[in-house]
Amino acid sequence: MIYEWIVENLGYPLQDLAYRRRMIRTLRELRETQWLPKQELVERQWHLLQALLDWAYDHVPFYTERFAKLGLTPEDIHDWDDFAKLPPLTKDDIREHFDDLVADNAGEFRMFPGRTGGSTGKPTHFLRTSVSGDYVSAATFRNAEWAGWRPGMRYVNISGSHYDYSRAKQFRARLQAFLLCRKDLTAIGMSEEKVKAYFAAIHRFRPKVLWGYASAVYVLARFAQQLSVTDVSFEAVIVSSDTLFEDQRECIEQTFGCEVFDLYSSREFHIAGECEKHEGYHVAAESVYIEVVDRDNLPVVGTPGRVLVTDLRNKGFPFIRYEIGDVATRSERLCSCGRGLPLLDSVNGRIEDFIITPAGGIVSPPAFTVPLSDVINVSDYQIVQHDLRLVEVKLVCAPEFNEADLAHLKMALGDMLGEDMAIDFKFVDSIDRGVSGKRRVVVSSISPRFL
Repeated sequence: MIYEWIVENLGYPLQDLAYRRRMIRTLRELRETQWLPKQELVERQWHLLQALLDWAYDHVPFYTERFAKLGLTPEDIHDWDDFAKLPPLTKDDIREHFDDLVADNAGEFRMFPGRTGGSTGKPTHFLRTSVSGDYVSAATFRNAEWAGWRPGMRYVNISGSHYDYSRAKQFRARLQAFLLCRKDLTAIGMSEEKVKAYFAAIHRFRPKVLWGYASAVYVLARFAQQLSVTDVSFEAVIVSSDTLFEDQRECIEQTFGCEVFDLYSSREFHIAGECEKHEGYHVAAESVYIEVVDRDNLPVVGTPGRVLVTDLRNKGFPFIRYEIGDVATRSERLCSCGRGLPLLDSVNGRIEDFIITPAGGIVSPPAFTVPLSDVINVSDYQIVQHDLRLVEVKLVCAPEFNEADLAHLKMALGDMLGEDMAIDFKFVDSIDRGVSGKRRVVVSSISPRFL
């Protein structure tokens, strides 16, 4: 407890001073604003949005031109319905118009480069102001505090692409991790040999919290079961960056003897996270405005839709109605915890993570985890769709896998996908997790046309 006090009250403030940041001050602000009434938070969002639109119109060439093409000015945006008249910002827009998305007075801000992990293709490069970065870090830490973590508490972090891992090995990054009580482990190439070394490192480090990609933490839990590792436990597990499925949550909680808290975040933003009630995902409304829309960009509540994100704090490189590539379900409920932050009922996955059936059905990844997890002789799997009438099911199997197992999968998946869908089973030694280190249950090249 003493060291945690030192880190929060001396360590992080000194780091903020050295890097000219305000993260710890922002975190303390967010601890207070989370309890504001929902309507007051929405009103604050509206004022931030008006300021952002004015700024983008005056200083960001991309948005100056976009408003002109629409025959609009920020003064024409009187409410959220008017705001929805602006077309979404896409990743292609960013790649093709990067320079025009930088504010012409960006020198007034401290700007930092960022990039997505590239889990579904080519990474997207962007810029972030120090203010936006402070809110990303502070909102992430606030969510972690709901799980019981505090600055200065020892934790292990399993995440990162090759790009992140190379940066993490730099002296400054290693020194920072040491001072802030963090142990970094890479999610890339989690073989049995590597995971055994991870368990040894965890024993030496004695962390209270495990933090990382949902898929990487799940792999660690599965290896713990397979290797009969029973002496590794945590006070909480925090997962983020890829979709957490219920079978994964159950496995992790059972293996490590604690609750799992799911955060919804990306390289560009921190978006939302679960509190101790686990009744949905609280949106970080002080820094982002979230829309969930259908194919016609109309808002939907209670049913899955595409997620659009507006970063209310990044004036140097504005993200306005950004098509992040995810599917989620918005709620009008309030959580029983008493926080006024808006809720998402669920985070359903990437747009590329849904199977489309010949009959027009949409099948989300969790639908596959139940029948595939039922077969104990299947240790890993992935469903791939490049054609409307064909899916490929990749299976990593134990030697005990038999014809009865295969017959069960054929029947279960056939019932789910329909008789017009051909299913090709392919037995492989491992599932490629790509440069990002994230496990994707479903990979579809056709679902973006339907969602």
